Amino acid sequence: MTAMDLSFLTIPATIFMLLISFAWLFVLLSSLAYRKREEEGKLVDPPLFSIIIPAHNEEKVINEIINDFLQQTYPNLEIIVVCHNCEDRTFEVARSLTDKRLKVVELRTPQSGKALALNYALQHSSGDIIVQMDADNRVGKDFLKKVLSYFSHPRVQALQVRLGTKNADFNLLTKCQQIEYDLFGMPFWEGRGALGLSCTIGGTGVIIRKRILEEVNAWENELIEDFDLYCKLIQKGIKVIYAPDVECLDEKPPYWSALIRQRARWIRGHLRIINKRKWQPFPLFDIIYMLSPLFYFPWYLCAFLTVIYFPLKSLGINITYWFPPVHLWLFSLVAMYLFFLYRAISQGRWKDVLYLPLFFLFSFHWLIAFLRGFTIKSWGETKTPHGYTTG
Repeated sequence: MTAMDLSFLTIPATIFMLLISFAWLFVLLSSLAYRKREEEGKLVDPPLFSIIIPAHNEEKVINEIINDFLQQTYPNLEIIVVCHNCEDRTFEVARSLTDKRLKVVELRTPQSGKALALNYALQHSSGDIIVQMDADNRVGKDFLKKVLSYFSHPRVQALQVRLGTKNADFNLLTKCQQIEYDLFGMPFWEGRGALGLSCTIGGTGVIIRKRILEEVNAWENELIEDFDLYCKLIQKGIKVIYAPDVECLDEKPPYWSALIRQRARWIRGHLRIINKRKWQPFPLFDIIYMLSPLFYFPWYLCAFLTVIYFPLKSLGINITYWFPPVHLWLFSLVAMYLFFLYRAISQGRWKDVLYLPLFFLFSFHWLIAFLRGFTIKSWGETKTPHGYTTG
């Protein structure tokens, strides 16, 4: 019988998988030491906030976010809505609201991409501080007042607010996404803060001084323009502060097809930016974060070798390969879910504890999204429809 040892493939692959798994676990556990950063400062002149909202076929939700900002307790603002390549009544619906602080413009471009609308809005903005929102968001009346408490200190250049889920109770899928954000995503940001690292950017609820955006040439038309902007900020030494007490509600995809498309775009875009910025220096934890989507390569490699083991053996070919001891995987998995359990209980989210087994199964959708990512060609084909807030 012919013997074939494939450990030269599986050893580096599985060590990489373990590195990613334990790095994420370390950041999550670090969130237990997180304390909100207190900024002190005094504003001489109240700044003008420019709220920029890119909108592509958002007639069902656009007026909600506009009204949220028109009703802010901090009045010194302007709202710029860019109706980008819309095929519905987004422009007409947004224009139906009359307020001198509101600008609604149309943009037609051959290409699709959120960055195109964001840059167009930036060109038409007058404020010193840019507030990037999505058309499906909701915010409270004191949103800008709370943001202002951070930007009263000149050292603060960029801010990422907490992201909540607007439609958590629509169905089980949106509930799982709410749990993912509350028990995994937000602790990840808190953990980075506890380690003295910059908060990553979530694509909405991002507030940046306009001069900083201009220094880094704003957004580039990538599949995930938010991560690309984050990379540019890091290269310039700009730290993004996490604001846990400022919340933006975000609508999650309510159906599997939309969710897989969205996350496939995230993965494909992530891989493109890795290739684009592979020779640029980044802090260690940012390098690990950038490489995280590659976690699925060794998973599929080991799964493939396991599947072909017996067919090859029947042909007289015996393959062997190294795989980490099971107890290492169990330790990382149990530790992570004990953290989720603690997080839910400490926040009084007892109901979420009951969903943790379902959330475990939900997490395997990333494997499908990873493969789907290789079929994604443009931002437009993955656009998520909005307006699904009640089941």
